[in-house]
Order: sequence, then structure tokens, then C-alpha cells
Amino acid sequence: MSADRTQAFLGSNLAYAGHLELGTSKMPARPFLRRVLGEEQAALANIVTTGKK
Repeated sequence: MSADRTQAFLGSNLAYAGHLELGTSKMPARPFLRRVLGEEQAALANIVTTGKK
């Protein structure tokens, strides 16, 4: 979350996370970030706007 609370970062610190999320020429995508983002969109919007879970 940025200091002014206008931006948030969703990601992973795993070097291979992008390959899992988007797939490669030899492996199909195994999305995990986009799936959770879609499932939790309302809850995340509430956290960003109110700062509460």
C-alpha cells in the first residue's frame, strides 16, 4: 500500500511466479494471483477505501 493509500501492490517474491501465472511455451498457465484477485475484489476494495478488513 502506498503512503497516500492510493495504490496497492499485489504480487509474489518468487522468481518463477510470472511463469506460473501466465504459463510458458512448455507449460500452461496456472493462475493464482488473478483468481484470488477476482474472488476477493469486494474485500480488497473495502480494505483500500476504509483501511479495515
